Amino acid sequence: PLVEEIRSLRQLHLNQLIRTSGVVSSCTGVLPQLSMVKYNCNKCNFVLGPFFQSQNQEVKPGSCPECQSQGPFEINMEETVYQNYQRITIQESPGKVAAGRLPRSKDAILLADLVDSCKPGDEIELTGIYHNNYDGSLNTANGFPVFATVILANHITRRDEGVAVAELTDEDVKAIVALSKDERIGERIFASMAPSIYGHEDIK
Repeated sequence: PLVEEIRSLRQLHLNQLIRTSGVVSSCTGVLPQLSMVKYNCNKCNFVLGPFFQSQNQEVKPGSCPECQSQGPFEINMEETVYQNYQRITIQESPGKVAAGRLPRSKDAILLADLVDSCKPGDEIELTGIYHNNYDGSLNTANGFPVFATVILANHITRRDEGVAVAELTDEDVKAIVALSKDERIGERIFASMAPSIYGHEDIK
């Protein structure tokens, strides 16, 4: 991936895999997003699809192949597939912003198992595809066609995930090495899991 600061992202990075870092300033709740959708024809009850949705717009059928009707069509709730969707805003870290400048921010989209992988206040490293989306409100405000940009996340690493290992002292390392030589280390690990619950060794 191309490693860039949020402030340095430009049009040449569009549709490229990038990596940037910053602090999560806000995030939405987890929402269901259409991933693969099927429609019912209201006139003949024929099931149309599947239609795979894009990030930018909803894909709808033009006509029914069974009765040639132009609609109306209703979403088939039972056969439609959804995926988890969350939108976060990542902002430049305070230490990377030059004096007298405001920190810049960028929106990112988290899908599937990436949702809830970070929370506001977390310092993260974000890898993803830098996309542009048509935004009518921006065009109205500027008076000419412009596109909003967003990062479609592929991987997120929290900066504090490696802290626990980095803080191991020499005594901790010696204790871990000593424990590794214990023939009953497996039993001791199992016993340390939910110690208030007696038995259930197989589950532990």
